[in-house]
Amino acid sequence: MSPTRSWKDLSVETVFDVPFVSISHTRSVREGDGKTARFYRLHFPDWANIFAITPENEVVFVHQFRQGVMEFTLELPGGVMEPGEDPLEGAARELREETGYTAEEWIRLAPVYPNPAIQDNRCTTFIAKNARRTRETAFDPDEELEIELIPLAEVAQRTLRGQVTNAVIVAGIARALAELGRIH
Repeated sequence: MSPTRSWKDLSVETVFDVPFVSISHTRSVREGDGKTARFYRLHFPDWANIFAITPENEVVFVHQFRQGVMEFTLELPGGVMEPGEDPLEGAARELREETGYTAEEWIRLAPVYPNPAIQDNRCTTFIAKNARRTRETAFDPDEELEIELIPLAEVAQRTLRGQVTNAVIVAGIARALAELGRIH
């Protein structure tokens, strides 16, 4: 059964704003009973991740240092969409920049909300088939990545063993593997 009462914002005030994130303080009301409450909402650009499969049936992963946890994490390539950028174009750009790979065929999977309790952005995972290294990488100024090709047959086990720790990446891998199982 789906809940029937939703919340509506009565007022929204931006309390923090820097590149890639802003925070709003809201005063909201619940429909039906009129209960009011205050919330904080984080605004991020939408993200895209790429489950890129090579002709050799390997998946392109990257090791990237993440400032939040101060360690390297094993992830799918991906990143932030530019304002107004089509998600597929953004995904193809991120794959090129981070890995030098391009792909012939793309499948768009359903997006997820990274943390709908406090964030309003979405992350879409794409499957990129027949991905090949066709150019040099073009990292962002603070980015440094190492590429690892993982056989497709090992991706699920490596994820289940905890080698992939970014929850949004785990969700993308799950959706990609489910989609590939459905179409093969």
